[in-house]
Amino acid sequence: MKNADNNFSQAERNILTDKTANIETFALYVHSVFNNLGTILPFYDDRFTALRFLNYIGRQQADAEIVNMFVTRGV
Repeated sequence: MKNADNNFSQAERNILTDKTANIETFALYVHSVFNNLGTILPFYDDRFTALRFLNYIGRQQADAEIVNMFVTRGV
């Protein structure tokens, strides 16, 4: 696992900044992302799938609570 984290960290460091108004610099950023995509995607996919699901559940519960407040007038 530590080796995978190191590979991910190195891949993330290899990505150039996306904060630019220069189209050539942005194109270099896009190329750097695509070059490191194979390392980055598995890292985020494995770790954040459960978090995305829990976030979805939380949003659904919050929406239900807001609707309940309007229906019951806050009672």
